[in-house]
Order: sequence, then structure tokens, then C-alpha cells
Amino acid sequence: MDILSLETFLFLFTFIISLHLYHIFLPRKPKSSTTTGFKIYPLLGTLPDFLFNRHRFLEWTTGVLCTCPTSTAVLRRPGEVQAIFTANPSNVEHMLKTNFENYPKGTRFISLVEDFLGRGIFNSDGESWKIQRKTVSYEFNTKSLRNFVMDNVTVEIKTRLVPILKRAADMTRVLDIQDVLERFAFDNICKAAFNVDPGCLSGDATTESEFMQAFEEAATLSTGRFIYVLPFLFRIKKFFNYGSEKRLQKSISTVHEFSDKIIRSRMKERAEKSDEDLLSRLIKNSDNSAEFLRDIVTSFILAGRDTTSAALTWFFWLLSSRPDVQQRILHELETIRASNGKNIGDTFSFDELREMHYLHAAISEALRLYPPVPMVTRACREDNIMPDGTFVGKGWFVTYHAYAMGRMEGIWGKDCREYRPERWLENGMVKQESPFRFPVFNAGLRMCLGKDMAYIQMKSIAAAVIERFEMEVQDKENCPPHPLLSVTLRMKGGLHVIVRERVLSTCPTNTAVFRRPDKVQGVITANPLNVEHMLKTNFENYPKGTRFISLLEDFLGRGIFNSDGEIWKIQRKTASYEFNTKSLRNFVMDNVTVEIKTRLVPILKRAADMNRLLDVQDVLERFAFDNIYKVAFNVDPGCLSGDATAGSEFMQAFEEATTHSSGRFIYAFPFLFRIKKSVSVPGGLITAW
Repeated sequence: MDILSLETFLFLFTFIISLHLYHIFLPRKPKSSTTTGFKIYPLLGTLPDFLFNRHRFLEWTTGVLCTCPTSTAVLRRPGEVQAIFTANPSNVEHMLKTNFENYPKGTRFISLVEDFLGRGIFNSDGESWKIQRKTVSYEFNTKSLRNFVMDNVTVEIKTRLVPILKRAADMTRVLDIQDVLERFAFDNICKAAFNVDPGCLSGDATTESEFMQAFEEAATLSTGRFIYVLPFLFRIKKFFNYGSEKRLQKSISTVHEFSDKIIRSRMKERAEKSDEDLLSRLIKNSDNSAEFLRDIVTSFILAGRDTTSAALTWFFWLLSSRPDVQQRILHELETIRASNGKNIGDTFSFDELREMHYLHAAISEALRLYPPVPMVTRACREDNIMPDGTFVGKGWFVTYHAYAMGRMEGIWGKDCREYRPERWLENGMVKQESPFRFPVFNAGLRMCLGKDMAYIQMKSIAAAVIERFEMEVQDKENCPPHPLLSVTLRMKGGLHVIVRERVLSTCPTNTAVFRRPDKVQGVITANPLNVEHMLKTNFENYPKGTRFISLLEDFLGRGIFNSDGEIWKIQRKTASYEFNTKSLRNFVMDNVTVEIKTRLVPILKRAADMNRLLDVQDVLERFAFDNIYKVAFNVDPGCLSGDATAGSEFMQAFEEATTHSSGRFIYAFPFLFRIKKSVSVPGGLITAW
């Protein structure tokens, strides 16, 4: 009998027994009325819809919660209320802070992952949890651990992540960036936990890679126990050592053997070594059993393994369709580098990373829409009433739905489904949001201890990648990607991208030389020191030059923008005097004011009244041309109002002359335009040449 037929038989058998028992024992009624939100079927509860929407569980439950007046819904299994789902910040605060003791993880949750995590910090309640929380909290607040973690991240970025992306760019090879980030995260978290390098990203390890594969399978299969329609089924499979439970026990055995070996070795070396990894610190600062240490370290790896990689995968996907956000991040990075005299490739300091407010906002916005841990479940210890009036019975499960909360208009406004980093900024600085509205790092007494460290790591990785590379997402017909609910919110099938290197990112000094055949032709720079050298310190050595002047001379002659030396100095002095006169300034402003009142505003109003599409670029160009024409000649060309002919012809001719003159700069072989000029080839045939 295969796994499917066994589960089907057990399900049908249990279902028949459940129906019989339902007629004997009536379900307990809630003590206050609550709109369930989920469709309730006689005898079956929510089971049919659960099975039908199992493949899109997050979207289904989010849709239901959005229709509920208090963003809270009751989910029933056959015969009795089993769970509450909420996306209400007041309820979240009640669970995680106000009435914290009444909402532990609970024995059922703990039992599902106990084989894997033991009674580690993420799988314990009461005194056991408090002791571990206190121990780990002390270590996380030490500067030495923080520096140790960041040093590892920096080395991994420079020696592994960037070279992998560069090779992919050089070969124009499609890369699964989710897989790369997961292996990167696993290497880092293992070094932070054990000071052991698995080498998963470099691919130069065997035993350690087996550890990663076993860890991944153990995590996936352990969390898979939560979505059994009939929870006792996994216990039957475990009892018979069958199917997924057999694979799970094998994976757990591999993980525990690997961890135990390192722990035993490190405990023997306690007096001799002073490593800064978490395990060494726990051994040095306390007298704990090997099992206790293994449970803490395993939980630590689980927390850091996929959370940052999942967050960054969704972040890079969102960024791929928002070049405007990319440009703002790049501008912020360039500004910070320039103010600190650093070049691309130099490591950002802690203080510099903290200055990256826009990048912080962009990452937070990705976390809001795609939280790495989309749902968190607690068990109710005693009957309770939530702040929104929802009754919760003893033994019921209560889940706060972070994924749904990011899509609630009542929390984030009508644009809640849009990716808009600006919502996190106030006067250019990141504003703090209530953790009960944004419970991505949990909240209350179980708030994630590694939150600040996680942001620093994500900003380090994002800054290093964005500065050097652009990513083009492949398989766009499959976008948006389907969220895969496993340990964290991953992308089903990964995120496949083509990586391209930004030109100036390859240059240590942000300066590049471009060549034509046999001869150096030019230098392009984005280095502020070079710019100052050209435009100020060594100004006389960097004129416009005869080639530049000759390209525009037919059009501009030897005017102020197309001259050097004494000719330029004379014109600059003359124009400078006139521009500093109050009368010219008033003349310009009077013309602008009249043009706004009599032409620009009426044009916009007519477009609004008629609900007509308007090319605002064209309107502003004609507005500007009218104004500059009046300032230059005191003649109104009437281009904006459209009531002139000679003026419009002049504008069209001016625009064409500008376009064709500047087009001379992009000839691969500059002499070509001179040949065309000598034989009077029409401008319209430029592309044919």
C-alpha cells in the first residue's frame, strides 16, 4: 500500500468515526457571537474549503480576513472550533504582550517539532524558555558577537557572493538568486553558531553540505506536520517509520550527529580556545548539557538560515520592476561613499549602514508585503475574550497573520498592496512602526533578539549587490511568483535572474577608460575628487576642446556654451553682470507669472474638465520655450497657446537643430557626419548610415 492510499484509508476511517461521535457529543458553543469569516459546512466545518485552497493557503486566508469587520475569523474542524485567525493589531498586542502568559506555544506545537528542535528557545514555554531567553539575550547584546557576525558576512560577500554573481554576469548565465542567498545565509549562520564553515556557497565541502541538505529536509518535513488534515496521521507514520517520517528521522539523525560532534569537541577545548561564535560563548559562560546547547544552536540556525535569504529574495524581485527605487538606493549609497571618501568595493561601517535610511525603508517594505514568517500560532491556556470581542476557548489555537496584515487597508491605507518604501520615511529618516502592526520580527516578550543584526546583514548584502549588479528577472509570465509556505515564505521554483555588472562598479575608483581602435579616446568618471580636479583645481587643463566645439559650431557658433579661453571669459563676464541685475530678474519673474496664470493653468484646467490625457512634458517644453524666448528677444512665440505660426516654426527648427547637432556625438566614426555634411545627406537618413 503506497503512502497516498494509506492516508486516504485513514482519513475515511477517521471521518466516519468523527461523524458518529459528533451526534453523541455536541460541539461547545462560543460564549460571544463572532462572524466566522470562513464558510462553515454542517459536520465538516471549514474542512472542504481548507482542502480546496490548501495550495493557496495564504491568499485564501488573507481574502477571508479582509472581509471580516474586525479582521478576525474562526476556523472550524469537524465538530468543534479549532482555531482563530487574526490580522488585528489590538489582538496581536493582546496575545504577545498584554495577556502573554495565556498564549504559550502549547504542547501540540512543541510536540510537532520537538524531534528536530528539542526544547530549544523557539520550541519551549515557561521557565525553560525564560532561562534560554536570558542566556541568549546576554550574548546577543555583546559587541564582540556582533563584530564576529559582521566580519563573517563581509568576508563571505567579498570572497564568495560577489565572485559568483560576477561569473554569472560574465557568462550571461541564468542564476537562481534564491538558492544563492540561501546557501550564503547557511554558511554565515553556521559560522556564527559553530565557527564552522560549511562551504555551501563555494561548493568546496562534502560533510558540511550533507549537513545543510539534512537540515533543510528536517526543517521542511517537521513544519509539514502542521498542515495534516488529521494531525495524528504523522504519529502513525512515525510509529511505523514510514514515508516522510522515515526521511525526517534520518535527516534529524544527521543534523544531531554533526552538531553533537562539534559540541563535544568544543567542550573539551573550553579552556584552550576563545572563539567568538555563539556555541563557544555559551560553553564558556555557563555549565550546560550538550543536549541543551544543541537545542539552542539548532534553533539559532533555523532562525537565521532562511529568514534573511527569503526576505532578500522577495526584495530583489520587487526591486527588479522598480528602477526608480533602485536609483534612489544607488544615490543614497553614492552619497554615503562620497561623504566618507570611499570607493565601490570598500566595506561599509556600522555607522554608514545605519545612515542608509532609504535602503532600510525599501527592505522594510518588502518585509511588510512578504514577511519571512507569514503566520505565528499560539495556544490559548484559559478561556479569553480578545480586544475585538472574539471569544477564544481553552485549548484553541490563535494565529496572527503577518502576511494578511501587510494587505489590510485599515492598517496601511488603500495603497497597502503597492510597494512604496516612502511610507517608512519621515523627513528622510526611517520612522519606527508599532511591532503589533508590523509583527515581522515577532513582538512583545518574544521579540526577535537578532532584529538589528538581521537589518545590518540585509543592508550589507543589498548594498554590495545593488552597487555592482543589475538583475533581470526571467520567466516574467510566471510573475508574481507563487509563495511557497514552508519554514519561511520562499518562492516556488526559485527566482531566476540574469545578472549584469554595472560598468563603473567594476572600477575601484569609479573611473573607466573607453577606447576606439588603436587609441585611447576618453575617460568616464563618477568620482567626486576627479570632478573637483577637472572643474576647479586644474580647470585650465580641461577645456571643452576643439572637437567638442566643432561638433556644435554650425548651430551655436562660439557662444558661451561652445567656447574656451578669452572668448569664453569675455562672454562669461558680460552675462554674469546682466544676470546679477535686479531688473532682469524681475523681468523674468513677471513673464513667468503671466505665463502661468494666462496659459499654463488654463490648459491644465481644460484638460481636467474634459478628463483628457495630456502630455505634460510637451506642455512644459512649450511653456519653457515661450519664457526663454521672451527673456532673450522680448518676443512672444505663443507656442503654449498655439496662436502663433512663426514662433512655432522657430521652436520646431530649434528642436531639430538641437537633436541633430547633439546626434553628432554618438557617431562610432566621427568623420562620417562630415562626409554627410559635405554631400548634404538629409538628417532623416542618419540611421541609414
